[in-house]
Amino acid sequence: MLVVSMPRLDDDEFALLRRVHRELDLDPALDLSDVDVAVEGHDVILTGSVPGTATHRRIERAVARIDGVDIVDNQLIVPYARSVAAIAR
Repeated sequence: MLVVSMPRLDDDEFALLRRVHRELDLDPALDLSDVDVAVEGHDVILTGSVPGTATHRRIERAVARIDGVDIVDNQLIVPYARSVAAIAR
């Protein structure tokens, strides 16, 4: 389930948030169970964790192609990738 952060949004921000939600729902293979989406103006902030780097990139690309999105601030983490990086040190 996609989690949506909804602080006080104006009509344009709310419409953009709905477009993001619709776009991400188009890909049933995406694991959005721990993804939070926030909108500030024309910027979309993605937080939470995803199961892999491919999902991380797919979500960012999907959001970036939405009309009205200026910036995608992708703060999603891939817990396994982070663990591998720590082991490599």
